[in-house]
Amino acid sequence: MMPIMPQDPCTVAVLPLLAAGSGEPVQLMGLEARRANHLQQDHAANRNDLLQRNPTGDGMKTVHTESVGYCLVPSTIRDRMRLVSVVMDSPRARDDASSALLNYGFRFYEIRRLLAGGQPVVTARVGKGDADEANFGVMQNVFVTFPRGQENTLSAVADMPQPLLAPLPMNSNVGKLRVLQNGQPEGTYALHPVADVPQAGLFGRVIDNVKLWLN
Repeated sequence: MMPIMPQDPCTVAVLPLLAAGSGEPVQLMGLEARRANHLQQDHAANRNDLLQRNPTGDGMKTVHTESVGYCLVPSTIRDRMRLVSVVMDSPRARDDASSALLNYGFRFYEIRRLLAGGQPVVTARVGKGDADEANFGVMQNVFVTFPRGQENTLSAVADMPQPLLAPLPMNSNVGKLRVLQNGQPEGTYALHPVADVPQAGLFGRVIDNVKLWLN
């Protein structure tokens, strides 16, 4: 049972964050019973009954507060997609309701890796560099969850400042990539050079200064 102070806010949006940030690994939270040194009994039973009913369930938390009553925040993973549901103030039906929510999510949604970390996403001109152009991408893999069969509704738009001037180290943030679904924002990710962009020599910088001045 996750301890929550009476003054802590408990909403459907907050509970998954609290469960994920509780500090216990999913493997530990998925045990049906575990030894609890701080309790008098030898084992502390896991009150998440979905662990016995659902073979793909692997944990998360049960929650109780005076304001929202008994809640269940279960986690399930299927086909490399993890879903977390939240059912509040339902001491008896929370298991069935949680199972229905998770089954709905797996039936009607899927997850895909949209972008690979460290791989080029966009090419842009760079001034005062040893090359006229450089490749930019995201540092980590970007996964997107969307309704099944609607992968073609996903798109990405790069917002790059101009002009870009060398040197540009790999860890420099030089723009943003907006991921859209049906034209609506799904997430924004920082763009970085996929390789260091060194500065050009003196002659090259002089030529680029003239080009920038003429533009």
